Amino acid sequence: DMGAGTTDFAAFLVSERPDREIFRAWPLEGCTDVMPKAGDYLDIQLMSAILRKGRIDVDHPDRRRITSVLGRRIRTYKESLFRDGFVAAVLANGDRVNVDKEEYLALPGVVGFESDLKACFEGLLSRVPADFGRSHQGGDVRVVLTGGGSRLEMLRALGSGPVMVGGTSLRRT
Repeated sequence: DMGAGTTDFAAFLVSERPDREIFRAWPLEGCTDVMPKAGDYLDIQLMSAILRKGRIDVDHPDRRRITSVLGRRIRTYKESLFRDGFVAAVLANGDRVNVDKEEYLALPGVVGFESDLKACFEGLLSRVPADFGRSHQGGDVRVVLTGGGSRLEMLRALGSGPVMVGGTSLRRT
């Protein structure tokens, strides 16, 4: 669950009987984790990139006003960036700053965030009991993405491909 302030991970054992409308989930003990970075952190990365490209340094006479207005718009700008592949931010001083998605995703802070996401997720899966992996051999592990960041490609990437669970390679769906 990627929200504004944290990205939360949890592993569950799920029993489904759709024919009888029975769906149950039990958390696996010791298989939760919290990463203290999420959407707000990505907002800060975008804000920093816009300020840098707009040459709004700490000594800029309008910095306070520009950052205040930018802070109110940054979430909308981030949504545009991921939806359209670029954002054309209009600063409070009238300047326009363009940031494209590829350059944003290449920022060290964003690359590090994506790496931390993957490490946290894999760390959680490494704590799943070995008997779970063995009992699901050749099967799938369903990854459920929730929260405001659930549509981000970096989070969605956690839901596909092979992964080691309890010492057994399983497919993520």
